Amino acid sequence: MSAETMNWLRSNIRVGFTGADGPAWWAASGEYMTDGSHFDGPVPVEEVERLLSVEFAEAQHHAVRVEYFHTDGCPEAGKLYAECACPRSETAYVDKTRKNIITPDNGAVLGVFKLGWQLHGYQQWTADQIAAILDTSRGELGTKSVGLLKNRAVAFMQAQLTGSGLEVGGFEFTPYILAATSVDGSLSSTYATGVTAAVCDNTLSGALLNAITRFKVKHSRNSAGKLQDVRDKLGLVYQAGDNFAQAAAALQSVDVTEKDFRALLDEVAPVVPADPKSSTGGAKHTNSVKLRETYEAMWNHDAKVKPWAGTAFGWVQLMNTYNTWKRNVSGADGGRMERTYLNMVTGVTAKEDASALDALVSVMGERLTAALA
Repeated sequence: MSAETMNWLRSNIRVGFTGADGPAWWAASGEYMTDGSHFDGPVPVEEVERLLSVEFAEAQHHAVRVEYFHTDGCPEAGKLYAECACPRSETAYVDKTRKNIITPDNGAVLGVFKLGWQLHGYQQWTADQIAAILDTSRGELGTKSVGLLKNRAVAFMQAQLTGSGLEVGGFEFTPYILAATSVDGSLSSTYATGVTAAVCDNTLSGALLNAITRFKVKHSRNSAGKLQDVRDKLGLVYQAGDNFAQAAAALQSVDVTEKDFRALLDEVAPVVPADPKSSTGGAKHTNSVKLRETYEAMWNHDAKVKPWAGTAFGWVQLMNTYNTWKRNVSGADGGRMERTYLNMVTGVTAKEDASALDALVSVMGERLTAALA
């Protein structure tokens, strides 16, 4: 991992419960407990507040374009400027129906919106909402992770039950609740519950029997009045743990034979026919074979998958683990770690888990649906 990526993660992500769960995989060996990015227990409240205290400003007029003109004394005076040695003037055209969202400390424009778009402050719409939603009388809740993504345009907070120690079929997991919002228009204020796997730090979503809740609030003028809807409609993190255990147990009871596994690979990773004009079969053929071989190796040998290989749950864990740890990552300041968090908060992980289940249904049909009924 590059030094730039490491510095980005240290500055923008905080991880808790390292005493029980260990550090994030990107943590620098021997340094992660002293560089301010990791904490033995939950991330302290003051550190959560500090990280989420990003201030934004709204510029009411959005500049659409700036044009340059030749000035007096030039044969081209009054015309659009072209390369020459004469002076030039500029005229800015603005759209008064839109506004910019900027960070005052560096002037970066993070989003352009109609005037009715409502800014959702990071502290209010993440940490404060988690505190308001949950009844902690059944157990303590602490911050597992909190961070800023996409150059501070997205913020998230993930809180989990402390010392939950839940397990089903040898699969240990911890329920979490997630709050996330954005200032670039990429994400409504989103609230979701899910589980984190102890064996691999994967997050698994509500695709399992639709067991886990997700709720969104758009950035409209009246969005502040919808906070009560969030509290009313979002299932509690405790129930999410119970529901996940039920779903995982059902999937673990469904056998996936070697024939089933081959059919599943055909469903998600078909081998592209070799190009007869290429001595190697062509890039598409080669890449499809490598992908299939990677799945096979993980199914048979990966410690995050092998204990449940031969079951429908093992298939879901295989797909989730590949997407989390093996797939190529691009376009993320913090590399794989940022992409993983973005996938969690934007619902990509949920869609991918659902696709893994779709493949199971397609191949196994009634055997699967009967077990999940």
